[in-house]
Amino acid sequence: MTRVAVITGLCIHNDAISAAVADQVRMLDTFPSVDRVVLFGEHIQRTLPCPTYEVRTPGELLDHREFASADIAIFHWGIRYGLFDALALQPERGPSIAVLFHNCTPEHLVPEHSRANARQSILQAQLMLRDDIQLWTFSEFNRATLESWGVPESRIATVPFRIESPRALKDRRRADTFDIASIGRFVPAKGQLTLIEALAHLDDELRERTCVRFAGNAKFSDPDYVSLLQTRALELGVRRHICFVGEPVDDDLWTLFEKSHLVVSTSLHEGLCVPIIEGYIAGCRAIGTTDGNLPFVVQSPDSVVPPNDPAALAAALTDAATTIRSGVAIDRTGSDRIIEFHGEHHVRRSLDQAIRLLVEGSIGRAALNGVSVR
Repeated sequence: MTRVAVITGLCIHNDAISAAVADQVRMLDTFPSVDRVVLFGEHIQRTLPCPTYEVRTPGELLDHREFASADIAIFHWGIRYGLFDALALQPERGPSIAVLFHNCTPEHLVPEHSRANARQSILQAQLMLRDDIQLWTFSEFNRATLESWGVPESRIATVPFRIESPRALKDRRRADTFDIASIGRFVPAKGQLTLIEALAHLDDELRERTCVRFAGNAKFSDPDYVSLLQTRALELGVRRHICFVGEPVDDDLWTLFEKSHLVVSTSLHEGLCVPIIEGYIAGCRAIGTTDGNLPFVVQSPDSVVPPNDPAALAAALTDAATTIRSGVAIDRTGSDRIIEFHGEHHVRRSLDQAIRLLVEGSIGRAALNGVSVR
């Protein structure tokens, strides 16, 4: 039987990494091969089925009896946090280590006041490059990032996390409107300004029936950027076509998807892009940019456009609106594949195999072929 410790900086509400951590812990807690799972974090808000411990320093983590007795430690990393420094201090005898790499926003895409933290995050990320650590991730873009850092593909396993609707969905879309959802924290790297400017490029008839609902976590947003979005919408005369809906969670979030014909990500950097997948589950179409993982997750016949290009985005919106309004069925083979990849059956199988390989100390590419879906 295997004892597993999961380590993260945060496990809070309205945060994508936290949601992935929480769901992984819940899943591990049901595995017959796992005798015990515990979660360590600097700040924990979520209620989980396993013991949780808030610890503040790497030393406190390493000295904790639950960590010391673990067979496996899974560190989640998407930005610098103190407990991750335990990898620099870990004694020779300790749990086998895996790092689930969520990627992080590059320095040049974050506001000036956050760039020092971005630089420190990339420096800390080097700790995961030790050759005795197995690296897990969940997207082609993240895999490519690790390989660009010099990690051989033989050390990288693709271990997705579960993305599913918590309830049966109902189609609440109106035929006389064109409803768009844009979901993500409000920072320049998410590119919401491009979507607002694209509205001004639409023809009058389409713009009149278009509504863009922006949802995002205010705590992790840039207030100056939110002000810019609102000011620019007023300048362009499109303010009445956009709505800021706050931070919908659970049923409210899925109701937003049900009302939307289209999910748009204008991001300049995405390690995965969960809202696109959630939108596909809810039956929405999607548009993304050519940056990050978006070209991999947005599926044909849906399109990707260059970032920061309102005219190109407006053209894609017009094409999507025309197709949606026609009622013609589209080929959903690609989106169905993405949905299946993040469904419970595949996620459980991938995580279980990755755990077994970690216990066995096997990181060879031949062994990982069963985990990766290329």
